[in-house]
Amino acid sequence: LLLDIVRLKGSHSAEHIRNTTEQILDHLSINDKVYKIITDNGSSMIKAYKFGLSVSDQNFEDEEANDEDSMDVDEQIGY
Repeated sequence: LLLDIVRLKGSHSAEHIRNTTEQILDHLSINDKVYKIITDNGSSMIKAYKFGLSVSDQNFEDEEANDEDSMDVDEQIGY
């Protein structure tokens, strides 16, 4: 789901990318609901999200449970 497209003015540093992302999430009032961001392998992107976002443990545990359920289904159908 694409949330926003913004033009990065100035440096495309990891800090600037991370700050811009946080501003977008705050503006949309969803910063506590997003627990995964998918990016390309650009070095600034990797560095920007190396330590992830601040997330609640509950969201992370729910995602892990969903991943385990998906793996069980995959194993059952032979993937």
